[in-house]
Amino acid sequence: MSTISPPDFFHRSVLSEALLQGLGLRPDGTYLDATAGAGGHSYQLLSAVSTIHLTLIDRDVQALQLDLEHFGRHPGTGRQQRR
Repeated sequence: MSTISPPDFFHRSVLSEALLQGLGLRPDGTYLDATAGAGGHSYQLLSAVSTIHLTLIDRDVQALQLDLEHFGRHPGTGRQQRR
């Protein structure tokens, strides 16, 4: 279990169990959250397996910035910026 905490700006995913079961997360696996938003799915993924490599992208620059400020402290989190 990871020591990462939910961000201040946070959306709790209502399908978190289905998400985790469906992905079958692997340690050191590489994953993409293409609708990072408030970080609900990203938080669930990193909490379940803290050694994954996770890239976050989103069209909402403010939400993405908040996510990256929080999750960017996690060593497996990649950074993407809106272009």
